[in-house]
Amino acid sequence: LANRARIVKQFRAHASSVFRHPSVPTVRSFGGTAQMALPMKAGTVLKFLDFVKDKEPPVVLPREEYPSWVGDLATPQISLAALRRIPNEEAEDHDIRRYLKLSRRLQIRDSNAQASV
Repeated sequence: LANRARIVKQFRAHASSVFRHPSVPTVRSFGGTAQMALPMKAGTVLKFLDFVKDKEPPVVLPREEYPSWVGDLATPQISLAALRRIPNEEAEDHDIRRYLKLSRRLQIRDSNAQASV
């Protein structure tokens, strides 16, 4: 399970550059400088997903060969600040779950910071 979580994390880290629609520019910020994330070309070998013994690493396919939902993996999720602005009546289930997850994470971070002082 831990190995699967690591693989999913690596996949999502690279998903924005692999599965981004070519007409939609994606900007990432690294240390205050913005850089464009470029999509990988079809045929690129994904060495970071080479975890199965005696098999070749996967290769990026042409964009048309992926299901439509794959493009949604690179969509940034809504922030805690934006979730706080949504009225309770208008919030959907996935928004509520994300709000609870992020608020719990913030509580844990705060309690750990206070414990280290």
